[in-house]
Amino acid sequence: MNTQQEILEAMNDLDQGKFGYLED
Repeated sequence: MNTQQEILEAMNDLDQGKFGYLED
């Protein structure tokens, strides 16, 4: 039930490498 804003924030976190471990 994520809002569009939450999705955008999550994408920003990905850009910042906070979830970089998912790329492994």
